[in-house]
Amino acid sequence: MLSVCGQGAMTARPLPIASNEKGGDRRWDASLAAAGTRCSYSSAHGTCRRRATKQVLRCYPASMARPSQLLCAAVLALLLPGLTACSGRKDDKARAALHDAGFSYTVEEFVRAATEGREEIVRNFLDAGMTPDAATSAKATPIAAAAAAGHGHIVTLLRSRGALPDGLSPAGQEALMAAAKSGDVESVKALLSAGADARGCDGEGLSPLSLAVLAGHALIVTMLADHSPGPLDDSLQLAALKGHAEVLSVLMDRGASPHSVSVDGRTPMMFAAQYGHASAVKLLRQRGGSVTALDENLKTPADYAEENAHAELAAYLREPDNSADPVPLDTAPVPVSEVDRTTLPGELPALAEIMEIMDYRTSSLPIVVMSVAEDSGSAEVRILPRNEPPVVVQTGEEIPGTGLTIERLRHRMVPAKGGLGRLIDASEMMVRDAATGRRHMAVKGLPVMAGEPMALIRFTGAYVLHEVRPGDLFTAGQSPVRVLDVRPTQIVIERTDTRETATVFMSR
Repeated sequence: MLSVCGQGAMTARPLPIASNEKGGDRRWDASLAAAGTRCSYSSAHGTCRRRATKQVLRCYPASMARPSQLLCAAVLALLLPGLTACSGRKDDKARAALHDAGFSYTVEEFVRAATEGREEIVRNFLDAGMTPDAATSAKATPIAAAAAAGHGHIVTLLRSRGALPDGLSPAGQEALMAAAKSGDVESVKALLSAGADARGCDGEGLSPLSLAVLAGHALIVTMLADHSPGPLDDSLQLAALKGHAEVLSVLMDRGASPHSVSVDGRTPMMFAAQYGHASAVKLLRQRGGSVTALDENLKTPADYAEENAHAELAAYLREPDNSADPVPLDTAPVPVSEVDRTTLPGELPALAEIMEIMDYRTSSLPIVVMSVAEDSGSAEVRILPRNEPPVVVQTGEEIPGTGLTIERLRHRMVPAKGGLGRLIDASEMMVRDAATGRRHMAVKGLPVMAGEPMALIRFTGAYVLHEVRPGDLFTAGQSPVRVLDVRPTQIVIERTDTRETATVFMSR
């Protein structure tokens, strides 16, 4: 604005500029006085002279207004852009603030401010005209840099100013992956709500979920698990390897199986035992993981613990497997077919809502056949999970301490897959369980499955425990219901009249 010294309002009158007759450099009249006062602009631009108009201004009191006021008004209109600049535009103020804070107006400095979580500085960059998606020559963006550093408030700010949920962090990670690894819940939430892809993988084949699992960020695992395609078993293996018990629980609650195996046949419990993660091992055992499971090298979880000097954990794993013992309740379990149907809703979603999975029971026998004699008269049997040499048992004898009697042995060699004349040992052993009377077939080197899986359930508000197996039928209201499948953390049920299905999830 025009600042006036002295009394009364002032107006400006343009004066012509003197020039020499040869068209040389024009000279500027430095005298800006009128009625004994001085007139100037209140800015760093100095006195109110403007070279662009090749004019100077002389100030007059309002009482001395000239007929040339119209011409003055035109000149002032030309001067207004300059006057605005003198007063300081928003972007100029923002750039000045950046300079005062030690930041230059570059994309690299913008990314640095986001990395450091400097919200005021980031706002100044945006107010100064910096594009929120600006990227460095290495393709690093401020939103990914903030996510990697765990500054969710910066991610939220950039999203509010239009930044896309992608780009790379200074370390080369995509924004959501960087946020998942950093553990910042606000960043993950903002990026997911903006449509960030949770299904992508980095150069090592790790997804955002995998990175969160490895870092042990249980809450972020909860958020990402619902956006991840396919089973969660691979993530369960990673959580077991790192010993993150809370993450294990989250994944199993969402369907990951403690019986899942890696490419070399190892279960999650084996990974946890190998690295001495006692709390993870105990949780997996409580959730149905087997201490007698074998990998392709015939190693049990206890073997992995012992080989890696975790003696106390190995001893725990060699204790009798009580996973098949009934849970302590006032009443013994009864078949689900005996349920009181009048107390149950006939609509399947409502029925699934009130079904509670209390336990899942594995059904493998604690033995493995190591070899069968060529005459099929005896076998070497390893008793699990003991750390003892195999025992030699004859046909008709009981395998010590198991209640299992060998009824038949068969030494058997079969062609290997792929042919080429190579044979593999596929010897068999038939045993009878004295407790149940059931017979089971064991093949060399493989776990012995004792029967179909079984879960214990109860209905909300009731105290009766029910046994549930695949194929069981019961009636809910007037609706016929079949149990299609029983898994470690899920039961799938079906209305047989409509073929509608529903899944009951374990919640612990």
